[in-house]
Amino acid sequence: MLRGFQRVSLQAGEKKNVSISCPFEKLTWYNPMNERMELEHMEYEVYIGTSSHQKDLISGIVLI
Repeated sequence: MLRGFQRVSLQAGEKKNVSISCPFEKLTWYNPMNERMELEHMEYEVYIGTSSHQKDLISGIVLI
């Protein structure tokens, strides 16, 4: 699921720092057994790229 993005335009050879945040509330799910929103403590895969095509992506893992 897409949880944050920022469009950045760069000239050839140009670099920029980009910060994208994702509040924990965006990662929670409703657990009907406990009748509340919960955050699963697990590894989340993150992808950064110029498009959603696999060849354009760099991946990583965030532990929560």
